[in-house]
Amino acid sequence: MTPTMAPDAGGRAGPTGPEDQSSPEGRGWGLDDRSPYGSAVALVQTIIELSDTLDSEAKVMAAIVEKQGEGSADYYRAIEKSGHSVFYHQIEALYELGREHVRPEKRDQFCCEAGRKYLGMVYGDNLAKVMQMSLAKPHEFQATFAMLVKLQLGVYAGGKYNIELTPSRDAVRLDLSYSDPDGMRGYLERFDFALHQSFVNSLDFIGGAMEEFGARIVKGFDRAQYSIERDGKQGWINMPVGALARFDSEAIVPALVGYIGTLKDHTAQLSRAEQAETGMVAESQLMRETWSRIRRASRTDDLVLLLGESGTGKSFLARKIHDKSARRGTPYVEVGMTSDVGHENLSLSNLFGHERGAFTGAIEQRNGLFSLANGGTIFLDEIGDAPPELQAKLLRVVETGKFKRLGGVQDIEVDVRIIAATNRNLTEMVERGEFRRDLFYRLHILPFELPPLRDRRDDIPTLAEFLLARLQEKASADSARRVPAPRRVLAPGLADRLRAYAWPGNIRELQSALTYGAAMSETDLITIADLPEPIRNAIENAPDPGPMSAPAGPRMLEGGIVDVEALRRRIRATNPGDVGESQAHVDFAKRIWLKTLIEELNGDLALIAKFWDRSAERTLRNLIKSYGLWDDLERARKQG
Repeated sequence: MTPTMAPDAGGRAGPTGPEDQSSPEGRGWGLDDRSPYGSAVALVQTIIELSDTLDSEAKVMAAIVEKQGEGSADYYRAIEKSGHSVFYHQIEALYELGREHVRPEKRDQFCCEAGRKYLGMVYGDNLAKVMQMSLAKPHEFQATFAMLVKLQLGVYAGGKYNIELTPSRDAVRLDLSYSDPDGMRGYLERFDFALHQSFVNSLDFIGGAMEEFGARIVKGFDRAQYSIERDGKQGWINMPVGALARFDSEAIVPALVGYIGTLKDHTAQLSRAEQAETGMVAESQLMRETWSRIRRASRTDDLVLLLGESGTGKSFLARKIHDKSARRGTPYVEVGMTSDVGHENLSLSNLFGHERGAFTGAIEQRNGLFSLANGGTIFLDEIGDAPPELQAKLLRVVETGKFKRLGGVQDIEVDVRIIAATNRNLTEMVERGEFRRDLFYRLHILPFELPPLRDRRDDIPTLAEFLLARLQEKASADSARRVPAPRRVLAPGLADRLRAYAWPGNIRELQSALTYGAAMSETDLITIADLPEPIRNAIENAPDPGPMSAPAGPRMLEGGIVDVEALRRRIRATNPGDVGESQAHVDFAKRIWLKTLIEELNGDLALIAKFWDRSAERTLRNLIKSYGLWDDLERARKQG
């Protein structure tokens, strides 16, 4: 159970059960009555940790249902997927539930502990800003710290509170009060909550969060000097952050690296989920970048040309482009330019249709494959095999979207996206006069070269496991009608050793080898001995391929991703010397990171900006100059 709430969800769970107050008239108050989703999650997790009775999410949910009525269960389940915000009175219900059920000795610390947990959950969201502001001049530290406090509290506080921060010689004081105490009292009384207790709960929660924040970023932060005071409807949080305080860079930099690692793990999880959903395996950097570009191209409606050796997955990717485009759900027609369309009149008829009597045997009018694909996508596989007359017809369709049926005089217009593919070298064919130059240039709008399997060997282990699983699924489906299919898995280490073979037939050959191995194996394990002889001999005689390679620097996917280990190695390998102040440690780490980006991205400011908090290029230029890296930028551009 994670009690969540859509921003304007109807049916709030009040003291007597769900009540429809989704409209302004139903709500009856004009104040900000929402809190962030994470605050509810933090409260639930804290209840579970500090309670002997409500020690699971299921038990917490059951307790809420008991207090709010059976109707609230369906309500909570309905809003659990949104994750946007939680209504303030439901946060108060969680405070009350916690005070009732946590262990007595932990009751006074419950709200503060939940606040600390909440800060830990959201701290990473503003790490980039923390790092940027850590470069502030020492005498500006308190003002910078106050800005960061407001940044951290911004989402939680919303418009419910007045927040003022006042620096002094030894501390920064945070003053907190309700922005509309009378309106808040009326709101809370509708749900049987007292204004004073609700304010105390919120003050302690915010106090715990700010204590944790100070401890994370301020060097030598003394929790013993941290205090929370209250007087009626106002509260004060005294944070021991004096005029001489400094950022704790030794804690900030590892936190940033750890957060990047979390993002990397999250992206990897999304990548694995996408593999399961789409069947697209891209572990190697080369294939990740290729797939990322193809995925972006799928959003357009432009012609795509897929180039590459036979068996590299051109047909598979053509279908994925269609499925990820705005035309998904519309017709998708795949045409083999030699196997499906035939020759001469037959090829023109199959593609464009014919009129009755156009040739011997044409006894009735017939629509072609382009008409069948109208509104959708047509995939012209092996377009390099198209004969000259057909190339001329294709050129007109590509340019105008119009064609004539064979034997017809009237133009037929279609709305079709064209994806073409070939394993032939069209450039050489143009030079030899075998392929029309004008069609060649029309096809080269979005060309993509698919790498052969030998150039993406890091994909082979994952791809082998994936293909074998697909083969097993198909065999199981077939066995429902015939003989039961035995379950097969690759022997330990075999998936990695498959990288030692060159795979001239690419993915198609790998799939055939796995099919052969599954058939030949007499146990549930497929071993090297079960593979086809050429592959078996190559693997047995080849040295161990060793660990899979890792990119040396930043690795880009859609939106960008950082190779954290490479960054760690780069920083460790560089000796900062005697940097003295912790401020300089942060400056040094940032300089190394920016230098790494310049080198790895060949001085491309647009790409560097994506990794550097998406800064404007002008800002980035000034920063590079201030770090003394302009010569590095020029050198990287020349080498790139």
